[in-house]
Order: sequence, then structure tokens, then C-alpha cells
Amino acid sequence: MEKLAGGSAADPENPAPTIEMPEIDESANSSQPSQNQNDDHSTSGNRNLYHHPKYSILRKAALNGVWEEAKNLLEEDPLMLAAVITDGDETALHVATGASQTFFVTEIIRQMEPEYLEMRDGNENTAFTIAAIAGNIEIATVLLEKNPELLKLRDSKGMTPLHLAVLLGKNEMAMFLYHISIGGYLTFEDRTELFFQSIKSGLYGQEMIKSTSNQEPTPALQLLNHLWNEAKQNFVHVKEQITKPSNLLFDAARLGNSTFLNELIHSYPSLVHELDEMGRTIFHVAILHRQTSVFDLIHKIGFRKEIIGGHVDLDDNTILHLAAKYSKQSPESGLSSAALQMQNELILFEVKSYHSSLS
Repeated sequence: MEKLAGGSAADPENPAPTIEMPEIDESANSSQPSQNQNDDHSTSGNRNLYHHPKYSILRKAALNGVWEEAKNLLEEDPLMLAAVITDGDETALHVATGASQTFFVTEIIRQMEPEYLEMRDGNENTAFTIAAIAGNIEIATVLLEKNPELLKLRDSKGMTPLHLAVLLGKNEMAMFLYHISIGGYLTFEDRTELFFQSIKSGLYGQEMIKSTSNQEPTPALQLLNHLWNEAKQNFVHVKEQITKPSNLLFDAARLGNSTFLNELIHSYPSLVHELDEMGRTIFHVAILHRQTSVFDLIHKIGFRKEIIGGHVDLDDNTILHLAAKYSKQSPESGLSSAALQMQNELILFEVKSYHSSLS
């Protein structure tokens, strides 16, 4: 998966706004020049003088949530609201959001026009994106109330805050953002990508485990199932997502995500014949990684089993060969030797039973 943020190009569809800064009256107090006239810490013409002492004070106030101190500085120099105060091109709002200083964020945005909230840092992230990445729903809510358009702004890779929350496994934030996005800006491709990101990030597997423990689908799992029902309507897009570039199909087999594979194969039976770079099917991969739940799908799904059973990989191994070979090896796992031996014997028994059923 690509990096979350980086580069210097902002989203062309949602460019960062140009903030109109207040005019400085250079003629005022001609006999006693104002501080802004002589003091080059002003944001006018240069937003990168973050080394100035006043910027340092504002930066520390934002980081520690000391609003009164920041308030005094901003009353003296309102230009500092939009000033870059770190070497990462962050404003005080970015810093306070990253530090989870909810009260500070609430107060500083009272001083701002809604467009100020769309300012981006050096990674092209808005403060709202930072809140989504951190999973801070409280701050995200405060920011959205001030500027609902933040939900739609994408980073330099075209990813929305919702995509980033899913990618990083911020379940509650993802649910929060998804429900306020329904019927809005998300395209079919966006929703499909969200589902596959949930697989890659492990969110789908985590929610399956929770659902099994609670014996009922979790809200996040219900959301993911809804996304899957949409995604599977487009076979070409699904196949592209699961086979390139990260071989999600085989990742699921390696990790034992039998529920996802069961859904996938029922929708697209031909996927059982997909091969990885070693010429192996998902069942070969499952045996290699001792994932009996995936191998059991052979018995649950109706297709020509003899094709899978007789298939050889690039090393001329059938499923039976792999089971026998790898049952003698100890994988890197936390299993005790007795449990590992039992698991190996179970896998070998299942594969032998499967081959017997073909004769």
C-alpha cells in the first residue's frame, strides 16, 4: 500500500485555499512604529519563520493545550492564526490536533473563518485528516461542525480521511466517517477501495473474530459486509484488487481468512484457479501456512476437486507433497511442540483424506 501522506502536490480537485490575511496599516503610529512593522516574524510574505520566539511559544502552547497563552499571542498578532510554526509546515491548529488538545482546537477555530481549517501541512494533511488518522472523533466532530467540506478533501494520493482511518484500522473513526458520508461524495470506486483496504489493514479479520465471540455481527462487520455486497457487483475491479499488486487473494489464504475467501469464491468460483508467482492455488498456500479452515473450503464449495488435487506448482509439488513436506518443519509460531505436532498431523490427515476422495 502507498504511503499515507507525502509529496508536495495537493489534491487538484480540492486545492488548499489561499487565505486572505489582514492588511497591516503601515502608516499607523508613524512616530512610534508598530511591532508588526519592524518585526519580521509576521506571516506577511513569509510563512516559514517558525524559529521566531513567538512562534516557539505558540507551538508549545498548542502542544500542551495552554489556550490562554495562545489567546494572548493571537490577540497581539492575528496573523499567527495561519502561520507555519513547525518545520513540518504545521499551523497551531495542526499541532493541537496532533496532540489531541480538544479544548485548544475548539477555541482556536472560533477565531478562524471556515477556510482556515482547510490549510495543509507539509504532508498535504489538513487538521481534520490528522484527527482521522489519530482516531480522535471528538476533535473531528468539532472541525466538521465548523467546515463540513473537510470530509471531502483528499490527500496528495487521492485518499479521503475515511480511507486513511480504514487503512490504519481506526474502526470507530471509520464507522463515524462512513455513516456521515452515505449518499454523499463517495464514488463506487471509493466504496470498493474501502472494502479492500479493510482486508489489507486487518480490520475485516479483527471484526470477524469479534463477531464470532459475540455471536452476532459487529457494526463494523455489518459495514464491511455492505461494502463487499457493493464491490462484488464488478468482477473486473474485484479481480484487479485481489490479484494486483499485493496478491490479496493469497494474503487471505496465508492468514487463514476463510470467511472472506468463502464469500469471494462463492461470488467468483473461477478464482480458485488463480495462481501465485510459484504456480500455487490458494489451497496450496493454505497448506504451506497450516490454515486448515481455508483448506476446508474444498469440501464446502462445489467445483472440480481433482483439478486442484492434481495441480503441481513450479517445484512439481502437489498439495499432498506440500502437506507431507511442511508437516516435518517447525514454523515460526507460538505453538507448543505438542500442539504443533497435532496441527501438522491434522493437516496431513485432511489432505490425505481429500486425495482418497478423488480416487
